[in-house]
Amino acid sequence: MQKSRSTLHALASVLRPAPDSDALVILGRLLDSLPIGFHVTECGGGFHVIYANRVWERWLAPEKLPVAGKTLGELFPSAEAAGVLQLMREVCRTGRPKHLKGFEFRELGIVARGKPGETSQWDWEIYPLSSKTGVTHLLNVIMDVSGTRPKRDGVSAEERQAVNRRREEADGVLRIFGLAPEMQDDKEARRERE
Repeated sequence: MQKSRSTLHALASVLRPAPDSDALVILGRLLDSLPIGFHVTECGGGFHVIYANRVWERWLAPEKLPVAGKTLGELFPSAEAAGVLQLMREVCRTGRPKHLKGFEFRELGIVARGKPGETSQWDWEIYPLSSKTGVTHLLNVIMDVSGTRPKRDGVSAEERQAVNRRREEADGVLRIFGLAPEMQDDKEARRERE
């Protein structure tokens, strides 16, 4: 299934490349190939989704598709209770990224697929995308960090490598959007030391 041109054009309005450029088509293919989910929303109001990659859409029930133009509340009725919408409002207001780590979100992925013995754990990272007028959009990076019930031996080396690979790919998405994860990590580390 090919991503519709209208969602790519909406993404172009955020990233500011020429809407009909080959680079935008390549970018869409690249983002769809990643094993992490991400979507871009407008800042404020109901947080209308303007673009989502295929992985993110695969985590949703078919009746939720297509997601472009829908509010986050329409897609996830429990988003407010999970704290996601509050964090998004804060990022819009402050212009500082926020992270919701290791939370359970029943409307995504594994719980919906009903795999026994697994929990549904997600890392949801929210980054501001700004223009001259301030924060206009949010980049939401969602990683499935679910796993089987903890073993007595802890997490295997393969599981740690898979998580690290997903985080590296998420960093690549942030660089595409002009966000520097290394700089943000340095700021967080400095705050922790203080």
